[in-house]
Amino acid sequence: MNQKELHFSFALNSTLFISDRLGRFSGYVSCLLNEKAFPIEKEKKEKLSKVLGASTRKPYYILSNEGISELCGFAKDNDTLLHIYTGGKEDTLNLLRCAKALNMRTVLLSKHSLKEASHLADLYLEFENDGEAINLCKQLCDEFSNADAGDVPPPIPFCGLSHCAFGKELNESAFAAYKENGISHMEISFGRYEDTISLDFKEYKRLADKYGITLWSYHLPFMPFSTINPAHFDETVRKFTEGYLIELMKEAKRDAGINIFVLHPSGEPIHEDDRESSFKQLGKTLNALCSFADRNGITVAVENLPRTCLGRSILDMQRILGMHPSLKMCFDLNHIGGEDAEEVIKRLGSRIVTLHVSDYMGKDECHLMPGEGVIDWVGVIRSLKSVGYKGPFLYEISRGATEDGAIWAKEAWHTRLFIRENYLTHGDVKRNYDSLMNKAK
Repeated sequence: MNQKELHFSFALNSTLFISDRLGRFSGYVSCLLNEKAFPIEKEKKEKLSKVLGASTRKPYYILSNEGISELCGFAKDNDTLLHIYTGGKEDTLNLLRCAKALNMRTVLLSKHSLKEASHLADLYLEFENDGEAINLCKQLCDEFSNADAGDVPPPIPFCGLSHCAFGKELNESAFAAYKENGISHMEISFGRYEDTISLDFKEYKRLADKYGITLWSYHLPFMPFSTINPAHFDETVRKFTEGYLIELMKEAKRDAGINIFVLHPSGEPIHEDDRESSFKQLGKTLNALCSFADRNGITVAVENLPRTCLGRSILDMQRILGMHPSLKMCFDLNHIGGEDAEEVIKRLGSRIVTLHVSDYMGKDECHLMPGEGVIDWVGVIRSLKSVGYKGPFLYEISRGATEDGAIWAKEAWHTRLFIRENYLTHGDVKRNYDSLMNKAK
């Protein structure tokens, strides 16, 4: 993403580690920061450890070529790695993976598109020439140097939203609404097969770049179940599903640079006597999807589902995630069917790469705004942070549905839980996010 405006809050007393493998920019960056840089290879580790532990300012360090070992020795939660990519793809991938494991925040500046690593970075920026790279570094350094000492960043620093929350249309006004309301990450989501036949991923990418929105994920279609179902008994339907989803992933990756693909593991209803057969059918599909994903540097994230669907419990999800080592999870908090959300995070957190955030009343899905249901959101956010979750806090809510002249809280409207005064807006989502993050600090 070629992004000119940066909004990347640094943590209180955090350390900025600058990795510039060829040494082209690190000297300039140190001048921008207007204090002495301490290249780790020139300082004794004892001195660095003392400085890192005692400094009341935000220190920064320039890494040598042994960046991974240095990070492991000194980085802490909420430290930031700024990696300026000018060569050495494998080194970059290893460095970012290490930073992620250390619960660091990561910024990747790349002169040449490095899509294989973009999904590992919290902020991915491309530059066309040295002058543009210096300008981007300057903006980041200004934020680092001038950050309010009392400004603690949110536990999950990015607000995301599934576009389907506000209707099927995905046009320029939709992207503008994200930008105007401070929602930085988008999931593209068309649930029905017929709505996915002629998607224009190139146009979505153009609009995302224009408005500075990250195309974080693509929710693969899942309806009607007679046409799209990765666990269908009819092998013809299952094979069609497999092939069609692979084609969609190929297009979204090629034309929009999307790296995370959310998958419903089954349709419904599934009779208890048929669950074992359904799991076996799902395993065939997941093996094919993951083989394609592994070859193309993308991720399949299986979503937990409610009721009789596959993926309705922790045990179900453990079984599904065990079907292929590269599988990850989209945690839908509105689909947990009475299980404890924090327990789900505790047991499956290492596989969670994205979220569907909405509330419910403790039994079936409702897609309510957080705070309208029973979930302890402060506990959820803190649990996600504790397991090193790096994705956005991505909402998948329903704005409401009109019936008999009233706006009901859809999808709970049929149970008539309560009436909303107005339809939800993009601004409501961002205000809810800001409120939850402040409470969870």
